[in-house]
Amino acid sequence: MTRPNGSITRRNGAWCYVFSYDDNGKRRQKRRQGFTTKDLAQRALVAELSKIHQDATIDSTDTVAQYLTAWLDRLDKSGTVKRTTVVARAGHLNRYVIPRIGQIQLNKLKPQHVAAMYADLVNHGRINNAKSSGLSAKSVELPRYEKPDITPYDESQVRQLLEHANRTGDYFAPIWRLLIVSGMRRGELCGLKWSNVDMLGGTITISETRLNVDGRIISESPKTRQSRRTVSLDAGTINELTKFRNLQDDAKVRLGSWHSAYVLTDLDGQPVNPDRVSRLFKRACANAGLPVPRLHDTRHTAVTLGISSGVPIHVVAGRVGHANVTTTLNTYSHFLPRADKLAADVIGAAVNEPVDLDDAKVRAQLNNETVTKRSRT
Repeated sequence: MTRPNGSITRRNGAWCYVFSYDDNGKRRQKRRQGFTTKDLAQRALVAELSKIHQDATIDSTDTVAQYLTAWLDRLDKSGTVKRTTVVARAGHLNRYVIPRIGQIQLNKLKPQHVAAMYADLVNHGRINNAKSSGLSAKSVELPRYEKPDITPYDESQVRQLLEHANRTGDYFAPIWRLLIVSGMRRGELCGLKWSNVDMLGGTITISETRLNVDGRIISESPKTRQSRRTVSLDAGTINELTKFRNLQDDAKVRLGSWHSAYVLTDLDGQPVNPDRVSRLFKRACANAGLPVPRLHDTRHTAVTLGISSGVPIHVVAGRVGHANVTTTLNTYSHFLPRADKLAADVIGAAVNEPVDLDDAKVRAQLNNETVTKRSRT
C-alpha cells in the first residue's frame, strides 16, 4: 500500500480533512468535516493516517521474505532504478536479511528482531530503550559506518609501480597508468571501449560501466550526468595505450577472431572480469614491493596527485566525475594544505620575478575559458 497523504481545508466556516490512499490497487479517498478548529482537524487527520498505515503494515500475515520479494519485483518493473541496483539489493537481501528474519510474519516483526539481525551481522546493534514497541527506522540504532582510510600512492610509489610493471613485461601496465592518470572507477574502466578512445585527440569518453553484481556481469550507462564525461590524457598514457592496442591487434591476427570491443580485453579476446582486474592490480603492487591497496585507491591517487600539483579543485572533480566540488573537498580536504603551500610558492614567485606579459595573457585566457564553461553548466 502506498503511504497515504492528506490536507486540511476550511469549508462553510468549519475545518475538514481529506486524504487519499491506495487499497490493494484501488485508489480511495476519505473526508471528514465539522471540526471547530484547524488544530482539531489536524490531530484527527494524523490519527486516521496512522491507523491506515498501521492496518496496512502490522496486520499483514505475509512474511518478511514474501514482502521483500514482492517489493523487489515492483522495484524492478518500475523502471525507476538501474538494473544493477535491483540485482545488488536482491543479493544483499537474499544473503543477509532473509536468512535471518525472512520467516517472520510482518505483523509479528519487532525491533528486537531487527536489532538481533544487525548484531549478528556486525557484532553490535541494540534497541533504543527510549522507544516503545513500535517498529520504525528510529526503533533500532544502526551500526556506525566508518569510511575506510584513503591510502593513495605518492609520486615515487606510482613511478615504482609503473617502472616495475613495464620492466617485467606486465601486459596490464598501460591499464595501471590509465587508472592513475584518469581517476576512472573500476566499472568505468571495464566498460571503456576502443571506440571511445580518441588517440589523436588524446581523450577517452566514459559512457558505459561494466560491473560484477552478485556474480553477474552487467553493462549499463553511468549513474549520473557528471559520470558521463570526456577525460583528457597525457601523451605518455596515449603512447602506452597505443602499444596495448597493438598487442591486441597481433593477438587478433593469431587467433583469427576477436570477441570484445572493450579496451580491457585479455589476449584470448575475452573481456576481463572486473574482480580479476582487482586481483591483478594487487598482485602487480605486491610484486613491485609496494603496500597493497584497493584498486579504487588509484582513483584517490589521481585526485591527490592532481590537488598536490596545483590542479584547480573543480577540474579534478570534473575529471573523476564527482557530482559537485563539495564531494571532492569533503573527501580530500586533508590533502589541501600541500596545494595551498604550492599556491603560495607560485604567487611568491610571480611577485619576485618580472611578469611575462605573453604568459600572463595566456593564463588570463585560460581562466576566462574556465569561467565561461562553468557558467554554461
